[in-house]
Amino acid sequence: MNISVGTYNVWGMPWGSKDLRSILLWIFLQSGTEIMCLQEVWSKQQQSTIREMCQESKSWSCYFPYSNIHKLGKWTQRFHSGSGLCILVKNTIEVVEELEGHTFIISKGVDSWIRKGFMIVHCTKEGIPFQIVNTHFQSDMTEIPLWRIRYNETRLKQEKQLFQTVRHLSCPIVIGDFNTEEFMYFECLEKGHRWTYRDTGERLDSCLRTFQHKHCFQKEESIYHYNIRYSDHIPVCFRLSIQEPKQKKRENSSSNEWLNK
Repeated sequence: MNISVGTYNVWGMPWGSKDLRSILLWIFLQSGTEIMCLQEVWSKQQQSTIREMCQESKSWSCYFPYSNIHKLGKWTQRFHSGSGLCILVKNTIEVVEELEGHTFIISKGVDSWIRKGFMIVHCTKEGIPFQIVNTHFQSDMTEIPLWRIRYNETRLKQEKQLFQTVRHLSCPIVIGDFNTEEFMYFECLEKGHRWTYRDTGERLDSCLRTFQHKHCFQKEESIYHYNIRYSDHIPVCFRLSIQEPKQKKRENSSSNEWLNK
């Protein structure tokens, strides 16, 4: 079974992108994805816009982490969502369960004022179950080369926390803005170097899997949309092939044997 998933940091800062409607129209009509994970959907107005446009589309639904208002959100609705996460799902995918978002235990610098973490949505397609995990890791203090404060150790701890949660799932597809190209607990599906963040030329947005779930899904194709320039990141889409669970294969095999008798 094949699915198409994507990730896009939409740069929803007050001084960032003002093109959320254009981004959503591109996702709905041109991206070719069935699931799109968004990061930096910070404000209450942005969440309302996404809900309204999903309802108008009649074929997409949206999911946000529950109870995720951060410190700044108490004073301004521009920073209402602590995680900034959102998952868009097309009606070709069935959402079985939406789980509450998880907040990272440790954050540093500006990120300590918000509540970055990850969220999980349980899905099925053609009867095959899988989980979409959207996340946004710790960002560096600045991208200025001589003054860049790197938080590699913090990101590693966040990666470990994420791994300890998703390793118990049946088929977790981890996707998002990781603010790093190096991983210890996960395998990145992308090899070689292709940038997704224009300011530093790094590949910060990708798709991961745990080593124990290597048999669950494979990457068939990845598409880097360099022509989409609404944000300081570019959207990246992945066509994945998900394997049927072994137990279900055995059940189908037994059914076929019974029918052939």
